[in-house]
Amino acid sequence: MHEESGLIVAPEDLRLVHTIQVKAGWDGKGPFLLSVFAATSWQGELTNTEPDKHLAVLWMDTAALPTPMFPTSHAALTAYLSGDGRGFSTYGWDASEDLRALVGA
Repeated sequence: MHEESGLIVAPEDLRLVHTIQVKAGWDGKGPFLLSVFAATSWQGELTNTEPDKHLAVLWMDTAALPTPMFPTSHAALTAYLSGDGRGFSTYGWDASEDLRALVGA
């Protein structure tokens, strides 16, 4: 958390709320899993620690997510905020692709 945002969060204060399986990120390097955690307690000051990757970091009302925003992050956040309870989604995959093959199911 500190590397990405400048914030420090104790592991016990993190709650996994959504996972999204992404076909390819902005760098085109292939599939990855994006884990979204919720935290209600932290230390430090929010900082853009990777200005070469991010235009800005902002505290935002969940009813007004910022734009532009990475589509994968937007998809994961909106899925979590919708409260549908699934906790898992995919991004960039054709509906005909069998994702189980990627995880050996």
